[in-house]
Amino acid sequence: MKAAEIQELEERQKSLVKGQRELQTSLEGTTKALIKNQKAYQDLADEIDRVLTKINNLKGAQGKMQNRVVEEDSREIIGSQQENDSFWKTPWKVGLLNMAGKSVANLGEAYLNSWLGPTTGNQISTVLGSVVSGVVMGSVGGLPGAVIGGLVGGVAGIANAAVQTFTNQDEAYKAAAQEFYSDAMEKQKQSLQNGTAIAARRETDQISISRLLREDADVQGYMESIQQEANATPFQYEELVSLSKTLAPGFGDDTDRMLKMLQVIGDAGFAVEMDENGRKAIATALNQMEVTDKATLESLKQIQGQGIDAYGALAASLRDEQGNELSVEEALELVSKGEISGEDAVEALIRYLTDPDKGYAGAMEEQSRTYAGLTSTVEGLWNNIDAAMGAGYTEKRKEGLTAEVDWLGENSEGMEKIYSQIGQYQAELENEKQRLYLEAMETAAAEAEAQELTGAAAGEALAKAEMEARAKYLTSDGYREFEDSQLRIVRTAQESALIGDAWQSLGYRMGLEFEKGMNSVIGWGLQSFADRTHREARREVYGEENFLPGDPYAPGFGAPQAVGIANQAVHLIEEETALPNAWGLDRVPYDGYRAILHEGEQVLTAREARKGRNVAVNFAGANFSVREEADIDRIAQEIVAQISRAAMLAGV
Repeated sequence: MKAAEIQELEERQKSLVKGQRELQTSLEGTTKALIKNQKAYQDLADEIDRVLTKINNLKGAQGKMQNRVVEEDSREIIGSQQENDSFWKTPWKVGLLNMAGKSVANLGEAYLNSWLGPTTGNQISTVLGSVVSGVVMGSVGGLPGAVIGGLVGGVAGIANAAVQTFTNQDEAYKAAAQEFYSDAMEKQKQSLQNGTAIAARRETDQISISRLLREDADVQGYMESIQQEANATPFQYEELVSLSKTLAPGFGDDTDRMLKMLQVIGDAGFAVEMDENGRKAIATALNQMEVTDKATLESLKQIQGQGIDAYGALAASLRDEQGNELSVEEALELVSKGEISGEDAVEALIRYLTDPDKGYAGAMEEQSRTYAGLTSTVEGLWNNIDAAMGAGYTEKRKEGLTAEVDWLGENSEGMEKIYSQIGQYQAELENEKQRLYLEAMETAAAEAEAQELTGAAAGEALAKAEMEARAKYLTSDGYREFEDSQLRIVRTAQESALIGDAWQSLGYRMGLEFEKGMNSVIGWGLQSFADRTHREARREVYGEENFLPGDPYAPGFGAPQAVGIANQAVHLIEEETALPNAWGLDRVPYDGYRAILHEGEQVLTAREARKGRNVAVNFAGANFSVREEADIDRIAQEIVAQISRAAMLAGV
């Protein structure tokens, strides 16, 4: 062989060795990328598993679909060695379909949310999104698989939408339950506070009125009478008590007459839309004339000023010697001379105000039927109810208050001594803090003056002195003693909270109860919820007679039925469509699993599979015989084929 040929062969051999190294590096990178991407797709599969687990018992369908997605995605990464004739089985076309489906789903979700609101829009978009995902995942089985996958996705979407709806409603239910509880407790609290105040006030009112009535008067009976008057008229109980106190000096010897006066004043006042002050003015004027037994122009003018013709009423009750009715001027002249008694003037006014022809009598009864009157009556009745709660509380509480008074009477001296010592101790701490602060300020001021500090430097010196004074106070014996006492109190609080699990009664047990949803009360499950929601909605739109067999909205159809249909659809796919596994299968998921096998593939027994498999690529000591340039390409292709087979067998 010529030297030139030998040199050429050596060059080609060097080139081959270099190519081998490059090929080895490329293959190693390919293997790493394969493993990396396999992990990424496994993470994606795990996420899909977590989502679909929420739909109850769809694990079988999810696992099978997941295997198909991983299989097709792996084929796209490594590169398919076979050209598939079916449009739906081409990986890149499946990916494009998935992308397009997601885009349409997002667009539909935005439109539905704007049209129907987020809640309803999200429900519909969830169903549509599941249908699209089912079509894409089922497309690995061809067009029939895509159709059945869409059915499975639709059923899964309905179940997911039902879960979302139930979750939202359950959260709203829990919030409503808390609101119901809070409102009820707040109302009781307000009723007790209001009732206690009313009961306490009525107790003192009864005592004060008893002082104004005659000694043998039935005070309790009178108080009950004015309470009944308040219930039946626009009068409030408190106003009747106030008017009673005003009238008692003049009319207190006859409680029946007092009640009549309240009736007269009420009819007159409400007939002319008089306010509470006006009614009080009439009661004051009548009481003055009754007490002094003398009619005065001042008292009559006070009544006249409230819109009641007191002058005319008095004149109509008087006659001259010939029996003729006196004029208003003549009547007022007699009043000015003191010739009209207070009792006569009061009786004249009563006759005038109770005359049916004058328009005053019965005004309260008529007013009580108006909106304002009914509102006043309702308010008064509720006050009486609150007062009953308050009376029950105050009567029982007085026992404890009486015991506390007795205890304080016996122990007040000792308690005062303890409280005095606590106060002195607090003052000592404040004095020490003040002393350290003043000393620090004095020292800082002297140093600033000695060093002729001004502006920012002087402010810095004072701030430093103040902080040092605070540090000295916090590290002083007095404050350390105080801090130690606080730590002991904290420890005591911690130990006390454990007594009988007292800490649970400070909100923990209530919080646990409020965390419970509607199922804790009515025992609904997801099936019952889906039955009720879907059935009522469908019946309202279509009528129950229009349900078709297997309709997911039909009566009795819920999440369990949806799962059943999904499982049936998955089994149908498996029975009618055998699945290709050209790039291997980590494990056969169940007995009876159908698969399409290709020439050159290998199927292991379960025992052989359990032994485990590893992929090893070793070029150490490899010898290659290169006779021509085409051998280089053939060697590279064979290496790739062997690595691919090893990866398939190892399930990588």
